[in-house]
Amino acid sequence: MAILAMLCVSRNNIIGGVSSVYGRNGAIIFTGIVEPGEMLLIDDAELWHDASPIRRMDDSRPGHRDILIITSPACRESEQKGRLPKQEMCGTRHL
Repeated sequence: MAILAMLCVSRNNIIGGVSSVYGRNGAIIFTGIVEPGEMLLIDDAELWHDASPIRRMDDSRPGHRDILIITSPACRESEQKGRLPKQEMCGTRHL
């Protein structure tokens, strides 16, 4: 499992930015606007994600969508070939 967290920090003066999450077969699992303070948490190794383009609602003012992306590498033994030792990848380290 490769965890991906997408936290919406802010949205201002925009339309669009609709997030979508798809299964391996292409079926939509989620679609919607992630509002400030909301987070999508997915298995990045199993699912696919994207977002629609954003546009300013009022062209005389700036617009933005700030998303904080946090990833965690795979922790399954089957995904370890050629990578760091499992304890280092999963956030634990024995000294």
